[in-house]
Order: sequence, then structure tokens, then C-alpha cells
Amino acid sequence: MNLSIDQSLRSVIFSTAVSPTANRAPPTPWHGDRLLRQRVAKQAEEPPRFTRYAVERSAGSVIRDASRLIDRNAASLNKRQTGLLVKPELADRSSDDMFPAALKEDTMAEAKLAPNLPDWMLEHANRYLASGGTDGHMYKVTLPQQGEITAPALLLTTTGRKSGDKFIFPLFYGTDGGSYFVVASKGGAPQHPGWYRNILANPDVELQVGTEKLNARARTAAGEERLRLWKKALEFWPPYADYQLKTEREIPVVVLDPVH
Repeated sequence: MNLSIDQSLRSVIFSTAVSPTANRAPPTPWHGDRLLRQRVAKQAEEPPRFTRYAVERSAGSVIRDASRLIDRNAASLNKRQTGLLVKPELADRSSDDMFPAALKEDTMAEAKLAPNLPDWMLEHANRYLASGGTDGHMYKVTLPQQGEITAPALLLTTTGRKSGDKFIFPLFYGTDGGSYFVVASKGGAPQHPGWYRNILANPDVELQVGTEKLNARARTAAGEERLRLWKKALEFWPPYADYQLKTEREIPVVVLDPVH
């Protein structure tokens, strides 16, 4: 019996020495799982962290993309410049080619009829503009002691010397070589007409002669040229002679030289 007790003690002592935790209670089954859940929840609440490696990698990607774009644009430009040397017609078109002819020809689009025109001139100018020049180019009128007169008329556009606005004036005209000429009579008034004072300040004008529109530069004729043109003016509008008798000023004759 004593032997049996001794053997039992030895068995207990041996098992304790081999496995110190043999008699401990096992851990709570969800202990480790609870720690994992807490760690995941904490990471979800924190803002994302970028490591230095990630930032440098992102910056490097942006720089590479920008470099590729610059290289591609440079190659395209070099290719175009090379093409221009071989085919000059590929060069950028001039400003004249960039706008349709109809737009360029509409020189009076922003102009308006001059204020204070007599009723007959206002009606004439409106017909001229509305028809595009097919009606109003040749003006017919019957005058006392003059009979019926048919005179050629153009539309002169000047730039206001004070306002800078563009104004349209219907005027009778003659031709001399490749130029036109008009008379600043104002019916024999003591002062020059407004359009003449405008061209003294800015001689660059626009013309519509029938259906043709063009730019011109105005100048006042003098000496022999004025006398010659004055005689021609009396042929298409004889009342000019009466207008000159009404005023002390010498009525200017203005030459309109087309600008090509």
C-alpha cells in the first residue's frame, strides 16, 4: 500500500514538471478574436497613411506622364516645322484667308446712316442699302429749270472725328482714271459738310459703288486737278454751280483713291 502511494506521488510530480500549464484553465475562446476586432476597428477610424515610398512612387508617376506629354508635343511641333519646309502651303493662313469673303465685303455692317440727313437723301440711302446697291446706284430726279437728271451715287462711310463711330453718306460721284471723286457742297451752305470734316481728321474711308464695296483714301483736289474735276462734276450734277454762288467758301472736290 505504501508502494502504491509513493508511485502515485511520483506520477503527479513528473507530470507537473513536464507540463507546467497542464493544470491551468484554458484561455477564453474569444479572447484573441476580440483583440483582432479592436485592431481592425481602430484602423478603420484612422485616416489612411501614406508611406514615403508610396508618395515618391506617385510623384514619379506624375513626372513621367508630364515628360511623355512634353516629348510628344515637341515631336509633333518638329514634324510640323519639317513639313512647312517641304510644303510651305501648310503654313498658317493669313488673316485674309481666315474670314469668308462675304464677311470681309460687308464693310458697312457696323456703320449707320448719318444723322440729320434730308428726307430725300435718307430715302435714297435706305433703298441703296436694302437692295445691296442694285437700286439707288443711279439716282433720277426732276428739277425746276433743269429737267430730269440721272446722277450716279455711291455710299461713303467715314469715321466720326469726335465719336469714332462710322457714318454713311449718300453722295453723287464721278470717275477719274481708277479713282472716284465727290463734291462737298452741302447745297451751298456756309460750312463744310460733316463727312468732309471727318475725312480731314481720318482720310481712310469705305465705299459702296453699286454692288461693289471697297476701301479708299480721301484727299482734297487742288489747282488744275480741282478745276478739271469740278467741270466733270457739273456734267453729272449741274446744280453745283448754283451751290457755289450761294457760299463764300470754295466747295472742295474730294478724290477717293481705292486702297488695294
